Amino acid sequence: MAHLKYDRVVIDRTAQYLALAALIGGVLYGLNRLAFLTLFSETPFFRTSFDDCLALIVFVPLSYLAARKLHVIPDDEPLRFWHIGLFWVIFSLFFEVAVPQFLLNRTRDPYDVLAYASGGLVLWMFNLMALDYSHLRQTVINVVYYDGTCGICEALTKWSNQNLRRSFPLDFKPYQLIDQGSDKALFDRAQKSVVVRLIDGTELMHGRAVGTILLRLKFPWNWCGWFLIAPFLWPVTTVSYRLFARFRHKISAWTGNTACKIE
Repeated sequence: MAHLKYDRVVIDRTAQYLALAALIGGVLYGLNRLAFLTLFSETPFFRTSFDDCLALIVFVPLSYLAARKLHVIPDDEPLRFWHIGLFWVIFSLFFEVAVPQFLLNRTRDPYDVLAYASGGLVLWMFNLMALDYSHLRQTVINVVYYDGTCGICEALTKWSNQNLRRSFPLDFKPYQLIDQGSDKALFDRAQKSVVVRLIDGTELMHGRAVGTILLRLKFPWNWCGWFLIAPFLWPVTTVSYRLFARFRHKISAWTGNTACKIE
C-alpha cells in the first residue's frame, strides 16, 4: 500500500491527519507531565517510557509537514516507512548513545529504543489507515456492480443515492449485464460480492466495497463506512458481509423487498 502512486488530493488529506496525530501526541505528552505522572505514580511506564513512545508520533509528522512546505520532498510524496525508520535511528543514537556520553545525569536505557520503535509502528499504522481512508473517500467511484436479482440490494442502491452528501448519483449496475465474453473475470467476482470500481482502476469487494459507498453518504452513515474499511476490522466485516450475501434473497423476502432490476 505504501508504494502506490496516490493522487495529490489524497496526500494532502493524509498530511492533515498526520498533523492531527502530532497534535494528539503533544496533548498526551502534556497530560502525562501534568496529570498522569501524579495519578499513576506507582506505574513506571508513565515515568520512564510513555514520553518516548510519543516522540516519533509528534516529531516525524511535524518534520514531514515541514519538508513538504519547504519543498525538500515532493508534494505528492507520502510518508514512507523508511522516513520513520530513519528518525528511529537518529533518536536512538542521539538520546541513547551521544547524550549519555556527555551528560552525567543521563543513562542509557535499551527500553527507550523499543519505546521509540513502538511509537513509530503506531504512527506507521495510522499513516496507512489515513492513506487508505483518504484514497477511498476522495477517489471518484466509477461504477458499482451488484446482484440485480436481489430485492434488498436493489432497495439499498436507491437508498444510497437518496442519502449522498453530494448530488452526483452513483452508477449502480446489475452484474448480470456484464458482457462475459469481454470480462468474464469481473462477472465471476461480482457473482460473489458487490464490486466497487474507482476511477483510478482500484477494485473493492465485500465489506470494504460497502464501506467505500457509505463514506459518501450523510452522517452517521459515513462514519459507519470508516469502520467497514478499517484494516483491524476486515475479518469481522468480511465474514459479516458473506453471511449477508449468502442469505440476501431470504432477507429480501423477509423485508418485503421483492422488486428486482433483473427478474
